[in-house]
Amino acid sequence: MTAVWWSLLAAARPIPFKAENGGATASLALPLLLAVLLLALAVGLLWLARQKGWLRRWSAAPPVAGERADGLQVEQVLRLSPRTRLYRLRDGEHRFAVLESTAHASIVALPSVDLQGDSTDAR
Repeated sequence: MTAVWWSLLAAARPIPFKAENGGATASLALPLLLAVLLLALAVGLLWLARQKGWLRRWSAAPPVAGERADGLQVEQVLRLSPRTRLYRLRDGEHRFAVLESTAHASIVALPSVDLQGDSTDAR
């Protein structure tokens, strides 16, 4: 009789190291929430660093030139095909057409045009 009573008591007692109130959802919720918060913090810090200009020293791209009257400026970009583009550039008073593709690039000087549309090189 003692063995029957002991087996009933042992079956009714919970396992001391196992939590009965959780489950798979509760055990994954906290790590998932923590990962989302850390990702949001990293994105926020990267956005702030980009706004402050702190990421430029690690960038492989050349720095962007400011708007200067004597600098090279892109006036127009025309996409001719998925791999070919035509750029119209201005460097002060001179204008150029640059044809760029995956195989080669070509540059041609364009005649300068005054405000009335007359070509000044044709005179």
